[in-house]
Amino acid sequence: MLKDLKLIGLLRKCFVEDRICMFYRGNFDDTFTDKLISLADYEVEKKAKKRISFLISESFQNIIRHGIDQLSDRNGNLFGIRAVSPFLDIFSSNLISDITGKVLAFCNKFTF
Repeated sequence: MLKDLKLIGLLRKCFVEDRICMFYRGNFDDTFTDKLISLADYEVEKKAKKRISFLISESFQNIIRHGIDQLSDRNGNLFGIRAVSPFLDIFSSNLISDITGKVLAFCNKFTF
C-alpha cells in the first residue's frame, strides 16, 4: 500500500504543471465524443477552439471507426489529452487487423 501511495505522489509531481491531463483506456463509443469536445473549451483562443475540437473528435472517432470489432477485449484502445502551457497533446491508439497493418506499412513506403 505504501508503495502505491509513493507512486501516486510521484505521478502527481509529474503532472503538477498540467492544465488538462486525461487518459482513457476501455470501451469506446460515440457517446463520449461530445464530452471530449467540451474539453476544448478550456482557456484557448477562440480561433484555436474549432481546430482543437476537430482534432479531438477525429482522434477519438478513428478509434471507433478503425479499431477491430471482433476483439472481445478492446482494452488495446487508448485516448489521451494533456495540456502543459503552451502545448496541447492529443493522441489515440487502437488495435488493427494484420491486413490493415500490412496495407499501412506498404503506404508508409511512399511518405517523404
